[in-house]
Amino acid sequence: MKNLIIASLLIGTSFLGCRKELIHDESALTTLINGFSSEKNTSNIFLTSIQSFYNSADGTKDTQKIEIKYDDQKRVIAIKDVKSLGNNFQYKYWGNQSQPYLSIVNSENFSEQTYHYYDEQGRVIKDSSIITEFSYQAKLATTVSIQTFEYGNKKLMGQRLTRMQNESIYSIDTSILDNNGNVLLNKKYRHDGTEYVLDVTSAFSYDGHNSPFAGKSIFMAHQAFPFGQSSFFEKFFPQNVLIQKEETADGFSYNEKNSYTYNTVGLPAMMTTINGSDTTRTIYTYAPL
Repeated sequence: MKNLIIASLLIGTSFLGCRKELIHDESALTTLINGFSSEKNTSNIFLTSIQSFYNSADGTKDTQKIEIKYDDQKRVIAIKDVKSLGNNFQYKYWGNQSQPYLSIVNSENFSEQTYHYYDEQGRVIKDSSIITEFSYQAKLATTVSIQTFEYGNKKLMGQRLTRMQNESIYSIDTSILDNNGNVLLNKKYRHDGTEYVLDVTSAFSYDGHNSPFAGKSIFMAHQAFPFGQSSFFEKFFPQNVLIQKEETADGFSYNEKNSYTYNTVGLPAMMTTINGSDTTRTIYTYAPL
């Protein structure tokens, strides 16, 4: 799951060659934080890359980078992990439509195709996915997943059916939203063969600033419920997550705190994440298109 998170975030920019220097060169870091435009209108400012620098209490260090590519209509067509063998995303569109009808994920050991269906307000109402697992390029298994979404007054509900070779898994998500469409509280239930039981509880708070993903063409295609741990898609809200708390039925808990430095147009330029004694610094790079 961690690879999924990180892989979806990276995009290439002219600063690719500066990745190592960013850790030590404060002037280069300041340039990134200040942003690339003095425009206050963010409609023409596009996220082009995300770089993460991870440091754990035991001395483990890691660096990750994601690149985002756009077509001539300024629609996201690819999100690529350029550093590791993570997940690479592709997006397909009908004609001039701004939201993708198909997203494709490819990694070393699986491939996933998801067809997206929307209502008249452009909100996703169904995702239909086919997941194929591989081992040394040999096909192992195929999984079919269908998820539906229902919208209410500051509420969002989803039902998912996942069908594998000899098993069907049913789950339900219920979310409470704020006025901006951010998920404040989510409860995930799984069917244990007899009834639905609570599996994961997730709670979030936000900074009041637009996230780098809000307003982009792929945003509504990724209306996602929390996975039960920190992930790329759990940052895919209209605004930026400050606090993320999650607890599972088997006693696992997760508590993440984020702080931000913003560029001149109010978008996050750097995010510092603290989870226990582990710290991650994430740099967001933008450019006009």
